[in-house]
Amino acid sequence: MPPIHTPEIPLPDGLKPESLSRYPGVIADVHMLLSANNGDGTFSPVVIDIAKEKMHCYDPIKAEALIPFRIMEPSPENPNSLQCKGGYIVSCANGGDTQFCLWDTTAGNLKEPFATYPNAVRSAAMYYSKDGQTRKLYVQFAGYREGDFIETYDFQTKEWRMFMFYVPFAEILLAR
Repeated sequence: MPPIHTPEIPLPDGLKPESLSRYPGVIADVHMLLSANNGDGTFSPVVIDIAKEKMHCYDPIKAEALIPFRIMEPSPENPNSLQCKGGYIVSCANGGDTQFCLWDTTAGNLKEPFATYPNAVRSAAMYYSKDGQTRKLYVQFAGYREGDFIETYDFQTKEWRMFMFYVPFAEILLAR
């Protein structure tokens, strides 16, 4: 059996490994999306092109958090099949709206937000049914005195719905 190729992808200049530890990365198509905490109130999108074994660190974004996520969308070529897309949740600093944006891997930037929410985000996870009829993004938002809360964003209706109301132990875990 031939040896397994273990890619060795060098970090871009100035990027420290410990800056990548705050949020987990996601794989979307042939890319892995990560977030680098620059330690100065900004985060940089970090994208690994898995096929080319290259890593890119993009311009910093002023934010409280930059959380990678992935979603499944109907393919433009075949609406009966799903394709994986990646993006970032930009939780704005100083009380601004949190923006949910897909990442344009060709241009290397965020697309316009497909949704916004007034609270900061702690974590997110995508759920989709195999037939693609149910596609939801579960998002844990920072609450106020009573604790965090979880809402779901439904991609078919483009609406937010309350899933779990202010509990101090709210956390998202989805498994199949």
